[in-house]
Formats: sequence, C-alpha cells, structure tokens
Amino acid sequence: MAFSDAIFAIIITLLVLDLRVPDVPPGRLLSGLFNRIRQVDSGLHRMNLLVLFSTALLPFPTIVVSHALQEHNNADQRVAIAFYALIGALLCATWLAFYHYLARNPDLLKDQVKDGFFASSGSGPSPGSSCTSSQGWSGTWWPP
Repeated sequence: MAFSDAIFAIIITLLVLDLRVPDVPPGRLLSGLFNRIRQVDSGLHRMNLLVLFSTALLPFPTIVVSHALQEHNNADQRVAIAFYALIGALLCATWLAFYHYLARNPDLLKDQVKDGFFASSGSGPSPGSSCTSSQGWSGTWWPP
C-alpha cells in the first residue's frame, strides 16, 4: 500500500515539477480504498501493478502533447491528443479491473465493508473512461 502511494507521488511530481506539494498527511492518496482491504493475494497484487504501470505511462503522452502544442502542427496535435486519451482510457480500464477483482473476491475485504461495495463502486472509474474517450475524440477532430 505504501508502495502504491509512493509510485503515485513520483508520477504526480514528474507531471508538475514546478508546483508546490500541498501540506497533506502522507498515505492519503489510496488510503480510503486500501482501508477496506483485509488481505492481499497475488491477483490483487497483479491488479495493483497494472494500475501502477498505466499511471507510470502518463508523463510520456503529457510531454508528447506539450511538444505538439508548441509546434502548432494540427496533425501532430491530433495524434498527441488521441495518444493521451488512449493512455487515460487504459488507466481507467485498469482501475475497473482492480474494482472488479475486489468485487469477485469479497474474502479479501474487511468485515465492515458492505456486501457489494466494490460491485456498486466498480462503475466509479467508468465515467472517467467515457469522459477521457470523448475528450480524446473531440481533441482529435478539433485540436486547440
């Protein structure tokens, strides 16, 4: 769990090097999610690694979009925005897989977690995926 928070912290730092880090207690990023988990098995580790891998990809398309916008080439901007949206959709898909895994394995959850919590929460990343896809589509056809 601390490993996941550390990876997210590094990725966010790479994205916003010139911004100050807000004064937030450590370990708050995923604590709400991981506070509901009693034990972790190898499948959940794999799901977590998929989320971390897709998150680690974010700095690359961010740089690609930045360079494309600076060059003022519409074709490059369209491809860069579509690439960024693809990585965003991949990130949302990995979170969906993570939630789906927890919904199918309730024995991993703490006793106080309501039955079906992750099944009903599994739609949480879905709007993000839809939004990312629609933004990528619109950015591809109408670049800034």
